[in-house]
Amino acid sequence: MIRLPELLAPAGSPQALHSAIAAGADAVYLSGKRFGARKFAANFDHKAMTEAIDYAHLRGVKVYVTVNTLIREDELLDLAEYLVQLYDLGADAILLQDLGAASLARRLVPDLERHASTQMTIHNLPGALYAAQGSFNRVVLAREVTIEEIKRWGQKMEKAGLGLEVFVHGALCYSYSGQCLLSSAIGGRSGNRGMCAQPCRKPYVLMHGRKDEYGRPEGLQAVAQKESYIISTRDLCVYRHLDKIVRSPVQSLKIEGRMKSPQYVAIVTSIYRRALDAIARGSWSPSKEDERDLALAFNRDFTIGHLLGAKDVMGRGMSDNQGLLIGSVASYDPQRGEAAVRLCASLVPEKGDGLVFQSPGREMGLVVQKAIEKDGLVRLRTPDRVRPGARVFLTGSTALARRAEEIAARERASIPVNIRLTWEDGIPVAEGRLDSGELAVARGESGMEEAVNRPLTREQIESQMRKTGGTPFVARRVEMDYPGGLFSPPRALNQLRRDLLAGLEKALLERRRPPSDRIREAKDRLQKLELPARRAGEEWSRPKLSVYADRLDILKGAVDGGSRRIYFEPLMEKGRGYKDRKETILAQLLE
Repeated sequence: MIRLPELLAPAGSPQALHSAIAAGADAVYLSGKRFGARKFAANFDHKAMTEAIDYAHLRGVKVYVTVNTLIREDELLDLAEYLVQLYDLGADAILLQDLGAASLARRLVPDLERHASTQMTIHNLPGALYAAQGSFNRVVLAREVTIEEIKRWGQKMEKAGLGLEVFVHGALCYSYSGQCLLSSAIGGRSGNRGMCAQPCRKPYVLMHGRKDEYGRPEGLQAVAQKESYIISTRDLCVYRHLDKIVRSPVQSLKIEGRMKSPQYVAIVTSIYRRALDAIARGSWSPSKEDERDLALAFNRDFTIGHLLGAKDVMGRGMSDNQGLLIGSVASYDPQRGEAAVRLCASLVPEKGDGLVFQSPGREMGLVVQKAIEKDGLVRLRTPDRVRPGARVFLTGSTALARRAEEIAARERASIPVNIRLTWEDGIPVAEGRLDSGELAVARGESGMEEAVNRPLTREQIESQMRKTGGTPFVARRVEMDYPGGLFSPPRALNQLRRDLLAGLEKALLERRRPPSDRIREAKDRLQKLELPARRAGEEWSRPKLSVYADRLDILKGAVDGGSRRIYFEPLMEKGRGYKDRKETILAQLLE
């Protein structure tokens, strides 16, 4: 029997959460409004977080909350309160980057699982063992780790009690996650504070020159380059090799995408779910249709990544969704403003689809209003002239959107319940029992009356009790000691059923939350927590003002203005007398 790893899907919004669960995720990862590495996702406030955890738990899905930013000292108290709050809500685990935050979590909520975020850059065996010694339960490995390395670590990880999680689909960082400071350096938006501006997806010009004596570039000239997105990576997709990863000692397969749409989450999660289930049955082979849909959902061109030893990780030609190549322009009719596209794929554009026409140095997008297909050619109107030979990409598919909606609309009714009905003085009493032992009892608001001419039959009552739509339950058996000859409005039996299922939901959720005494202990520890704080009357060190100066008069002005630190790089043309001028300035500085 193949041991399947967990399928872990992103939930950047409540809608994405529902899509992930309906599509078959075993677990989801999400964030509150603070402390998560995706600050600009929709994320979850306290109310939404409560509802999300309950919704997932009722459907047998785990919830991991990202608390994976670097924490400032003035945030420690807020963080401590947040950790206890997550424990109280029943979160299954937290993902952490900051070692101080991990230590705080271990002190406050030792029962709450801790996962080392990929932001911790754990990329070798000593790093993983360090995490195990720090009481982490799982490590999200850096995307640079290979499957062969993971196989070699397997026994030691099992002995250390440390689970391994790897990314299998989605965006790749140019740098080791957690180590890129470019966004912070050029725009003040730190990736380690959840605000990465994705500078790796911008176009750049590569410059060549020499350095002056201070290390500053001078005499710069542009280097000829074919592609502008020189630090943009392709997207990871290991779908074709999923069986190889399943056979490794990996505990969880992670799909990237908390900034992606619910449609993306539904499509990608459902495809990986089907593949994993087929692998378990021993009947899996990669599907061309699934690979097509993965590309349609979003792609910057795919790579199997460092995980499977790829040499083609970079995608410097473009940095946004590439879509799926479906053909090329055969001809253009300027009179009609109409392009004839020769198809190279089985997909035929339909109304509402998004297309992009690409030719050297030019790109044009449109939404299809009407497409006429005949003899392998599709004719459609374009807002501007397109060149014959231009490649045509499908970047938005209405058919894919419909499939995503169908997936998201599924109800994951997987919990069988046995229902028994009895009557006490004419009042119906419903008892529901789950295989896991939970029990709930609901009592009708009033007694059923003796029927005048149309009494309810057993079959009618059973039919009402089996209507569990919109809940995670499915009625396996409905038994009753029905005396017969009674009547009740359908709404009364419906209310009885709703009360019974609500009671079962409450019982299930209580089992997934920590015991009340453990929650009290965590809150007591929070009250007694001592954190570094500013005592009354204590002054913190004042910040120092540093000034950069490139002329002597600016330097003197900075000194007169009270600056105690100055960076001085005098601007001087090199040539005759350069050395004398430099020595003169140095002498003046020493006066």
